[in-house]
Amino acid sequence: MAAQGPRLVQRQKVSLSARLRFSLKILSLGQLELKEQIVRSLAENPFLEETVTENELSLTELEKRKFAEDIAEGKSEFLEELAVASQSLQEYLNEQLEFIRMPAKLLALARAIISEIDDNGFTRRPHQEISSELQFSSRDLKYCLEYIRLLEPSGICAEDTWQALGWQAMVFYPGDSLLIDIIEIFRKNKDSIGRMSLRETSELADVMHIPLEIMQQALDKLHTLDPFPARNWRTSQQNIIYPEIIYAESGGTIEVIVKDQLLPGLKLNEELYRQMQAMNVEQQWEEAYHEAENLIRSIRYRQDSLQKIAHILLLRQSEFFLKGSAFVKPLNLSDVAELAKLHVSTVSRIISQKYCQCKWGIFPLKFFFPAKIKSSTEVTLGSEDLRQAILSIIATENPTRPLSDNRITVLLRQRGFDIQRRTVAKYRNLLHIKPAAARKVVG
Repeated sequence: MAAQGPRLVQRQKVSLSARLRFSLKILSLGQLELKEQIVRSLAENPFLEETVTENELSLTELEKRKFAEDIAEGKSEFLEELAVASQSLQEYLNEQLEFIRMPAKLLALARAIISEIDDNGFTRRPHQEISSELQFSSRDLKYCLEYIRLLEPSGICAEDTWQALGWQAMVFYPGDSLLIDIIEIFRKNKDSIGRMSLRETSELADVMHIPLEIMQQALDKLHTLDPFPARNWRTSQQNIIYPEIIYAESGGTIEVIVKDQLLPGLKLNEELYRQMQAMNVEQQWEEAYHEAENLIRSIRYRQDSLQKIAHILLLRQSEFFLKGSAFVKPLNLSDVAELAKLHVSTVSRIISQKYCQCKWGIFPLKFFFPAKIKSSTEVTLGSEDLRQAILSIIATENPTRPLSDNRITVLLRQRGFDIQRRTVAKYRNLLHIKPAAARKVVG
């Protein structure tokens, strides 16, 4: 009898270790991968059963109807349902055309414009050229573009950055004529969007005969818009994005919704388990039951943890949700772990492969934990700080003598960023800013 004890303990340890590893794996999976895991488990484990409640079905249909109604009324709210099949951006946009009740005669023109978009979401040719080629009138084009402006992502199918920003301004800040005027001024006088110096801001305010404070508020709004509306779109099967967390803004408040309708509902087949116990069958049935139990428990823990983290992100990154991506603050995993009463490794796994959706677009949860940049001071600097610093420096350069990456590196070091020239080049490219030679304006 004494010899059996150690073997039993060892077997239990191995079993518990396997279950723990499986639970950790569940935490790290995105919802699409988790769905695949659940489908496999349903096929292999007889103690798992799929359940779908009437409430879940009715909620899904309600959301679909709401989405169709919002698009039909011209509201540019973010999409409640993101396509989860592998599809191109053009296919995704053409699907939306079905919801906006565009006159039949304009559909061909709209589809032609959509077919011309590049990786940034801009049309490769002017709208007028596309329209004339298909023998549509200027009036037809005007009406067609009014419908296209309703598509998501907002600003898609514009001819360039400035038109995209103008369209987004109409959606996110309706009635703000000052913002539209500023975008038009920039369109005529600037090559790229960037932070303005206080002197430039003051000069523009004087030219437009408005207080400096009002001008700064308008510029803050401008920097919440996305100059490249399609740059976050992923088309490959490996990079299908499904946002599990929805930050829905209504009446001045933001509600957190964790969506799991992709996942089949699960329950244990207790009756079969009791039958197996009564038959005193082999140990493998006992293990299969506990594996099913562990899967259900792990999914619930994953959802509860995701809910906690979603609310903490709303609290700690409140400026982002109110003002846009320029206002993301450095955030540590350990800070979130302490607030959520979770282990740091659990938080790390939870934010892996998870996405959220808000009025500014779709973002990976890791976006809210920007990488820290080595600093020559005690101040904590993040990657977003570096982006904004580069934008600020380039926005104030002399267009006839643009700054080289080496010079920008020197200026950034003076601001406390301990970085190399290659890092500047990397972030400049990420911001879609051309090299110095290409930015030079011949006077």
